[in-house]
Amino acid sequence: MAKSRVAPLKKQQSIPRLELCGAVLLSKITNRFLDRINNELKINDIYLFSDSNIVLCWIKAPYKHKHDTYVSHRLMQIIDTTNGKNWYYINTKQNPADLITRGVMPKDLPTCQLWWQGAPWMANDLSSWPILTPSDEDISTHQNKEEKVVNTTSSIARLNYCFFYDLFLKQSNFSKLTRTIAYMFRFLHNVSNKTNKLSSYLSVTELNKAHDFIIRITQEHTFHKEISELQSNTFKSSPIRKLNPFLDENKLIRTGGRIQHSDIPYNQAHPIILPAKDHVTTLIIQHYHLKLLHSGIQNTLYNIRLKYWPIHGRNEVKKVIHLCVRCIRYRGQVCGQQMSNLPTPRVTLTHVFDKVGMDFSGAIAIRSAMTRNCKYYKGYICLFVCLATRAIHLELVTDLSAQALICAMKRFISRRGIFSTCYTDNATNFKGSKSELHDLYKMFKNDDSYSQIIDFCTSNEIEFKFTVPLASHMGGIYEAGIKSVKSLLKRHLYSTKLTYELLYTVIVQIEGIVNSRPLCPLTDLPNDVTCLTPSHFIIGKAMTDLPEPNMLDCNESRLNVYQKVITLKQRFWKEFYSNYLSELQTRNKWLQPRPNLKIGDLVIVKDEMVPPTCWPLGRVISLNMNKTDNLVRSVVILTSKGQFSRPIHKLILLPLDKDVST
Repeated sequence: MAKSRVAPLKKQQSIPRLELCGAVLLSKITNRFLDRINNELKINDIYLFSDSNIVLCWIKAPYKHKHDTYVSHRLMQIIDTTNGKNWYYINTKQNPADLITRGVMPKDLPTCQLWWQGAPWMANDLSSWPILTPSDEDISTHQNKEEKVVNTTSSIARLNYCFFYDLFLKQSNFSKLTRTIAYMFRFLHNVSNKTNKLSSYLSVTELNKAHDFIIRITQEHTFHKEISELQSNTFKSSPIRKLNPFLDENKLIRTGGRIQHSDIPYNQAHPIILPAKDHVTTLIIQHYHLKLLHSGIQNTLYNIRLKYWPIHGRNEVKKVIHLCVRCIRYRGQVCGQQMSNLPTPRVTLTHVFDKVGMDFSGAIAIRSAMTRNCKYYKGYICLFVCLATRAIHLELVTDLSAQALICAMKRFISRRGIFSTCYTDNATNFKGSKSELHDLYKMFKNDDSYSQIIDFCTSNEIEFKFTVPLASHMGGIYEAGIKSVKSLLKRHLYSTKLTYELLYTVIVQIEGIVNSRPLCPLTDLPNDVTCLTPSHFIIGKAMTDLPEPNMLDCNESRLNVYQKVITLKQRFWKEFYSNYLSELQTRNKWLQPRPNLKIGDLVIVKDEMVPPTCWPLGRVISLNMNKTDNLVRSVVILTSKGQFSRPIHKLILLPLDKDVST
């Protein structure tokens, strides 16, 4: 009987490890062969041969030295099926199994005595066999070549610890891990006690036994040196020395501390020590965090210390809570990025209302007449704001149709001149069913209405641009304008309802007041009596200035008057550049650059219209990177409902590169 296996190609292994795999295969074949002939033949002795001294040293003394997981698992398989005393050394030239690895020609195989009959000395008496076994000196020599020797209290336990700890790493729930180990112990009990099997629900005793076993394996994995020193009463230096540790009756390391004489429970006075940066410690913290309904750091750590003492407990608890997905949802800590530079239209010299931003207010009730029991209908304020000078122009429209918007734009162009570019919010800003601007969303999404607006803009050489959806901060200049207008309108009207003519008059007055607001901070200097306002760029003075005296009787040439007008205009722009732009230099928030989002990042899409539990998950599929500073401030995400463009301030990044608690 012969059997072989091919060495793996993807993950290369050392020769001793491959020889060890061959020994595992031999032990399995031997065990299967003995099971088949056990009732027919009586076997007195078993002789197993290997031509690897290193493998023989491992098998002869498996518990004397520390092995890695790969070697430990395979040694356990060999020890479970064979006896180390039955393993002997054979020279490579006399090993029939070596023919499989080296290969032999088919024409030579029928006459190959080594293959069919084995080594020549195998036909002789046992006393003449050249049986060789590694000496103790050889075992130590080969072990030092392959592994570093360490002192352990229980060698067989070391192999078991490696196996079980690898099992722990595959679990993501401490309760499930405890029940799994409890069922394993029940299985072992039922195998050895067939007349008294356990089949009911897991008892508290079984769960406690499994719990102690898990903690003991975990402590052995990290504190094996401390356990050895505590058992030999030679405990000297260790990171846990300040806790005055000791081993209890279950061989668990507990804190000795200084409060053993206090009237508190035993577990609280002597909590079990848990290692830091350990998987089982993380599972226990997650268990308590979920049990306490996602409580904070302080409450979670307090309840854990009633039974356990995790090393660097606060940092470990903080790390687990920081990675909890549900807590991430409710914290709502969205992504951020450094505030971008002002766009070119905001800081470029041009005529007033060359590049404008457009926005709409909410619905306003308008009376049909100043009589009792009159009907009311809706009206809306359409705001145009100059991106450079912050001058505003207000129009009152009675509905949110394409025709009403085009008429408002025609009135604006007739009085202020044609503009080259118009920026506005994306139509999805008004999509919410509770929003008063749902009609505006429908208008922009209607193909006929949208085509009418675009046709009007293209015929007048106007470029229409939309901002990123749900990014109101990207249109802050017209959002601030709407806020100022609504504030004055509410304070003036309070709850009064006006007709169209009266309301339009009030709106135009508000337009003049807002255009007369200072663009630069006022000073306390007595000579500084004027301040730059948007009206200076429109009419050369503030809308609220007092009337000027009649200067028609003055003898002055037309050229001097024209030069004064040009000088006045240039002075306004000089003050614009020297004072107003300097006020825009500083950033009030979002000061530091942050790491950019990457393609493939998993995010939660924040939506103020629904509770956090309903916020959808999305994956970043495209980045909109700023060309000047290479920072990402908006991305394209893929959700279960399709692809959407969103600003990063509406996204919550999930930590994919770490363990995430559910």
